[in-house]
Order: sequence, then structure tokens, then C-alpha cells
Amino acid sequence: MLLGISPLFGTEQGVAAIAAYALVSFVVIFRNKSLRHFRNLINLAVKLLIILAVAIISYTLLTKGHPMSAIQYAFIDVPADQSWYFGTGHKGYLSWNTLLPFLFNSGMRYIWITIILGGASMYIFLKTLGRKHLRRPFWYMLSYGIIAFLINITGYYRPGLQLIPLQRMMALILIVFVVSLIFNIKAWRRHSPSRLFNYTKTTLLITLTFVVIYIPITFTSYMIITFI
Repeated sequence: MLLGISPLFGTEQGVAAIAAYALVSFVVIFRNKSLRHFRNLINLAVKLLIILAVAIISYTLLTKGHPMSAIQYAFIDVPADQSWYFGTGHKGYLSWNTLLPFLFNSGMRYIWITIILGGASMYIFLKTLGRKHLRRPFWYMLSYGIIAFLINITGYYRPGLQLIPLQRMMALILIVFVVSLIFNIKAWRRHSPSRLFNYTKTTLLITLTFVVIYIPITFTSYMIITFI
């Protein structure tokens, strides 16, 4: 249901969320040792059809019976006229001259720091600590961020804005890692059971969480102000 209504809240992000779900589910099916690949593919196809149906019904209700007008505007009209919609000049489109300079410059450092730290946290969780129950949600979050970026750059090219979905997903993974690390109760109890130490670790948790959240929010605010 949530995936079906997601395009209403952001066309590119909604499509990316659905595509990431389909991609991760497809990979899981074929990595599964079970031989019921065909049955699982049928189940996945049915789920995707339900998502599509929910999306169409949502557009129908929102437009009072004229879903095609909203779909055409969101998926055809706006992508075909990016320069008018976003006020982007000729240097704001993806090309060989803008690909790397826009992607790697001093203004992008906070985004890349967050992505690298989140990626490292994801690797530690899945490879070193063996948290298999986090494998699917983490890969979904990573896939969503990458697909959202790839979809967005087909129009105007502003990596500082278009990498925000990936940055947020990596920030969430980093927060999960920090919280899990600090609240590893057995490990902390081996060091000290004192109340003072519990206060210390709680303070450390709040501080690190604030830092993790502060970096993407600060950079996002800067980019929005600059963009406007």
C-alpha cells in the first residue's frame, strides 16, 4: 500500500522506491537456495501489479476521476521541460564536462562523508557482525538511494540535491550502527555496571546521533539556499 501511494509524494522517489523493492526482491529470489523460483517470481509479479493498481487508484481519487492527466504531468510534461521547472541553465545538465566536477567538489564533502560512513557501517553489520536480518532492508535502502539518483540526473544535474536520498539512507544506517554499538548491553556491562557509566554512554549516543543528523541537514539547507 505504501509503495503504491509513494509516487504521490515524489515522482522520482516513489518510482525509485518501487524499483528498489522489485530489484532486491528479484535478487533475493535467485539467491535463495529454494527451487521455487518460478512460484516466487509469480508472487513478486502479483505484488507489483497490486502496487501499480494502488498507484492508479490513488491518482484517480486525487484527480476526481482523471488519473491520466496527473500521470502525464508527472512523468511526461515535467521531465520534458526541466529548464523551465527548475530554472536550470545549459551547464545544469549531465554531460562529460559536468559529470565529475559537479559530483566531486568541496561542496559535496559532507554528502560523501555520510555515504562513506554509512557504507562502512553497512559492511561491518553484514560482513563482520553477520547481522543477516538487516541484509534485505539495508540493501533496499542502498538500492533506493542509487536508483533515485540515477532517475533524477536524467533531467537537470545537481548532485548536491539528487544524492540527498542516498545520503539520508546511509545516515539512517549509520545511526542504526551507532545505536547498536552503544546499546550493546552485554558488552557495556562487562566494562562497568555503574549508573554514571550509563549516563555517559547515553550522552555519547545523543551526541553522535546529533552529529550524524546534523551533517546532512546542514548541507541540505545550504544547497537549498544556494539553489534558490
